Amino acid sequence: MSARPSCTEVLAVINCYVDCECDATTMLVIAAHLDVCCDCCAELSQLRWLKSAVRRCGGAPESRSWP
Repeated sequence: MSARPSCTEVLAVINCYVDCECDATTMLVIAAHLDVCCDCCAELSQLRWLKSAVRRCGGAPESRSWP
């Protein structure tokens, strides 16, 4: 992933990001992008909400959050 990823690049790995499955550098690059991109941040919020709802339905514990 480039140092300044496009929204397409970020959204391609947003599931891995929300589950903290990316390497530390990628996590930081995506976090920096999310700090300035309202659209990707909104997508992240929706994904977190959806994953949380599915976990509650299944009784699974919440995943940890990464800043």
